[in-house]
Amino acid sequence: MGVRLQQCLTIEQEDQVAIDIYNDRPISYYRQVHKENVVDLNKQRAFLSRVLLPEEEYIIIEHRKEYVYTNKARLFNTKTLRQIAATFSATRIYHVLNQYTINTKNVFEEEGWEYNYENIVNEYKERGWKHGLTTIYKDQLRRKQL
Repeated sequence: MGVRLQQCLTIEQEDQVAIDIYNDRPISYYRQVHKENVVDLNKQRAFLSRVLLPEEEYIIIEHRKEYVYTNKARLFNTKTLRQIAATFSATRIYHVLNQYTINTKNVFEEEGWEYNYENIVNEYKERGWKHGLTTIYKDQLRRKQL
């Protein structure tokens, strides 16, 4: 029978624990888990079961466990229970996550997922998923329409 995990520490919290162990701080510190920084795995699974398509696969962002990225180029925050808008340029798709930029093509290559820019853009439009366009890309689209 396996251990059932309810919550887990973020990478930042794990680093802080290592620092405290190194500095010989009291064990009581480790029991002070801050709720706002803990990912509730049951809540995460329930949210994902509601929003993901049946064929959609996902990975958990390594340094930000509350974020998941899917093979449909969607990024979700499972703590706030929302989808993060994608940004389309003329040649690439990316998500901005605080100080990080997630390049869809790179993630797809790392995960072995098939990357097709046109299919992803079309699916976003057809399904009404949140997205934005870079200013340069907007200008290019306007010129094509004229």
